[in-house]
Amino acid sequence: MTTSSIAPTGYILRPPTLDDAPGVLDVMNANALDSIGQADDNLDDLLEWWQSPEISRDSNLRVLVNADGRVVGYGELDDSRPVLPMLDLYVHPDQDRQALGQILYAWVEQRAREAIPRAPEGARVALRGFTYDMDLWYHELLRDCGLTCIRHSYRMEIRFEETLTPPVMPDGFRLRLADPQREQVAIYHAYCDTFRDHFGFVEEPFEIGFAHWEQMWQKFQPIDPALWIVAETADGQIAGVCLCKPYHATQPDMGWVSVLGVRREYRRTGLGMALLRQAFVTFQQMGRAGVGLGVDASSLTGATRLYERAGMRVVLRFDMYEKELRNGIEMTVTDLGQDD
Repeated sequence: MTTSSIAPTGYILRPPTLDDAPGVLDVMNANALDSIGQADDNLDDLLEWWQSPEISRDSNLRVLVNADGRVVGYGELDDSRPVLPMLDLYVHPDQDRQALGQILYAWVEQRAREAIPRAPEGARVALRGFTYDMDLWYHELLRDCGLTCIRHSYRMEIRFEETLTPPVMPDGFRLRLADPQREQVAIYHAYCDTFRDHFGFVEEPFEIGFAHWEQMWQKFQPIDPALWIVAETADGQIAGVCLCKPYHATQPDMGWVSVLGVRREYRRTGLGMALLRQAFVTFQQMGRAGVGLGVDASSLTGATRLYERAGMRVVLRFDMYEKELRNGIEMTVTDLGQDD
């Protein structure tokens, strides 16, 4: 097992074993309780993530263990997209968070820099991470490590207060359930077409991008065919998708919208609202108390305004930090471009 010489005396920095998962979860939820007053992760999802093909515990994850063998810190680097490696760090609130956070961050940045050669030649590489807006120690740590806050995102929710009815569809369109097995590739292409207008989207060759897509949907809760909703044109072309998870990890009474997108040529027709409202109806019929989702606060397509019109409200804000590791050509989406 690989250990690290950068850990301070009395601590060990090493890859986690599956037996470390409960200790890591305790650190993660202690951070959430300290910041937002509630736990925000669960053990099943953590173990699924650790055992997914997208991540290597030896290469991408580290736990910081004290002299008593207790997990007091955790860090991960997702470098599956080398131009945009993503970090996540946690230190238990009863520890020296700044000192131990610096140790974890040093490992993360080192690993991110090791992944730079896998990025396309001449491409800009930037390390990014999110934090709760109320996670003050983490804000301080990231700034001290040279990262800058560049953007914000929201978690939005709606709680059902009355019986909902199916949406009225715009002329020329219909809603139906997808067949996740038969239509996986077609839905992936629809997802790419809609999220090319999403900040941070990375265009990838089909083989790589589709593999990431499949891993994303295999990572946590399995696909529920009743929750993959497609809007299509009269001639059967997919115009938009609403792909949902049965519940949020720590809110089993709440449904979760994972992907909602409408292809550019079909926007401003009411399709986005129809897809969202159909998801609301479906979740209410399943007995859920409401629905949540995540959204870029400065969405290039105006998604935040759509959700507000649908009756959703912001319940959490996250701040995105970034540190440029290599200057070059920007490979991620930053605006709608000249063809809007």
